[in-house]
Amino acid sequence: LIAVVLLTAWVRLWVQAGKATELAQALMLAVLTAGLLTAGGIVLQILGWQEFLSPWLRKSASFPRHGSFMSQPNLAASLMVCALVCLMFWHPTPVDKAAPPARWRLVTMAFLLLAITGTSSRTGYLEVLALGLLLLVMRKRLAISWVWVAVPLWLLVAIGLGEILSSQNLVSAQMVGDSAQAVTQSSAHRLRIWQDIGRMVQSAPWWGVGWHRLQVSEVLMPGVDDPVDHAHNLFLQIQVELGVLGSLGLMVFLGHVLFKVRPWQTRHSHQVVMLGVAMVLGMHSMLEYPLWHAMFLFLFGFAMALL
Repeated sequence: LIAVVLLTAWVRLWVQAGKATELAQALMLAVLTAGLLTAGGIVLQILGWQEFLSPWLRKSASFPRHGSFMSQPNLAASLMVCALVCLMFWHPTPVDKAAPPARWRLVTMAFLLLAITGTSSRTGYLEVLALGLLLLVMRKRLAISWVWVAVPLWLLVAIGLGEILSSQNLVSAQMVGDSAQAVTQSSAHRLRIWQDIGRMVQSAPWWGVGWHRLQVSEVLMPGVDDPVDHAHNLFLQIQVELGVLGSLGLMVFLGHVLFKVRPWQTRHSHQVVMLGVAMVLGMHSMLEYPLWHAMFLFLFGFAMALL
């Protein structure tokens, strides 16, 4: 956390020096590169060629869902969705507008979308849908092409293509029917987690159980059969560990950022990218805990400081 605070302070120095756009473009390139490397790993796993990069890349533990080098499909999907929004705004012409859908950008988008389908990440699918809505809202202001706005539609095409290839045993990926069944199972498991968290909140509503004390407290709580180390929801995590005061602090922080930045008024393309990145990681944080991974925490800190 101290490192993130120092990072955001360093980023703000760049912003105050009038170099926000240059720093944002560098960050976009880094995220796009990381997303493409992740997508490449997933494609190798889909084709069963992961042994070429062994021991760095192995058969996914969640096979037939693939997680690339991170070994976690949802994290891989979120990174690639962040890469998608960076692709659309990296070095645009004219400046402070969306980039036109050049051929290489379209090929890159198709590659990322196919890799996202390889994760079978329902979280990733929701993030792509939210990205399409964000682009629709900002379309006229930043001259965003309908090709970019239609990214949820292109994702559906990629899912359909993946379904055909999987049915012919040309690739190894989770079928839509199996994915729907997995949604039911994972949703039931997450609901059980949240019910247990509700008990913990009731036991210590004001001060919480203490920072990093969730799993220990659940072990000691009668009636909790499956102790977890995270609530799989950022707001619940803050509430259960830091209590009402922690939740109020988080809400005040988010409200301050929202009304200071006023994203509905922004006309800078790099701010839309950072808003998209923060939105993706924020959505993921409602279902899992990406911000408990240093890479995503630093990326979120970068995005918030550049808003």
